[in-house]
Amino acid sequence: MSGIRLKMNIENIVLFTFGLTCLLNLVDAEIKGLYLPVGFYLSCVAWIILRLAQLLNWFKITEALFTVLILATFNIIPLSPLFQTHFQFGISAITFPKFYILPFLMTLCLLISKRKEIKTFWLKIQGRSPEQKAQQRLSSQEQFKQKFQNLSEEQLMAKLDQNLQPGAQDAIHELLKEKKEG
Repeated sequence: MSGIRLKMNIENIVLFTFGLTCLLNLVDAEIKGLYLPVGFYLSCVAWIILRLAQLLNWFKITEALFTVLILATFNIIPLSPLFQTHFQFGISAITFPKFYILPFLMTLCLLISKRKEIKTFWLKIQGRSPEQKAQQRLSSQEQFKQKFQNLSEEQLMAKLDQNLQPGAQDAIHELLKEKKEG
């Protein structure tokens, strides 16, 4: 059985749902003789580009797909002009933009499936990798150890009862261990 095998992951399912929604809107509009907004055709072109990029490995499509879905959630690029299920909320004259359910659910699925990558990306933006975070904790532990080294065992035990940072607690435990051994 030779052929194209597609991985079944959330990204492919979201992309398939995106394409299927475009196709269903095109067929429904043709059957009913309706005209679709220009923005809808833009979302169809975006789907074609994303699908080609995925098949031909031009680039990783996750960020681009996420961007298109966010734009579709607020109907900047209409994904489903004929099947518009949306929420709109506000108070009196202050209303928020319409919030479309289908693209939001697809965005949510994509976010949930990519949460590890998002966390790594967020840490990278902040300038800290998980290794740097561990290193920072160790260096803060050493600082606390120097600060607490002249305290007695009773004072250290009293400090443990306080709400301290994890680095401070680790330093106190280490100092207590050293005092019991020595």
